[in-house]
Amino acid sequence: MGDDYYLDEFTNIGDTSQAVKFNIGLNQCQTGIQKVTYSLNATSQVIDQQQGIVALNASSTAKGIGLKLMNDSGQPIALGTTYPFNGFNSTGTSFNIPLSAAYYRLANGELKAGTANASVTFVMSYL
Repeated sequence: MGDDYYLDEFTNIGDTSQAVKFNIGLNQCQTGIQKVTYSLNATSQVIDQQQGIVALNASSTAKGIGLKLMNDSGQPIALGTTYPFNGFNSTGTSFNIPLSAAYYRLANGELKAGTANASVTFVMSYL
């Protein structure tokens, strides 16, 4: 997430940091693609599948924080759910799937500063 965050940004359960936008780039795609779908699958504990919240990984030293995954308009991405992506064309170019993420104050546990890392698996299908 590339920045420093302060504990006072997370005083209440459900507080989030400012969202950080990122893209998943798909380059040199073949011609004739008719449909693109994607999903995000947690590689660590799922806190809230529908809200797209995952726990930090075991190497993280921060406590009381998770990671919330969202689409480019800030709506949660339900983990393990397949979403259509319409921002491509069938001429075989490169394109980006825009997403965002924010740290999220969890309901349980103490709040402690430290490293805060999480990962998910991106799955894409095209026809």
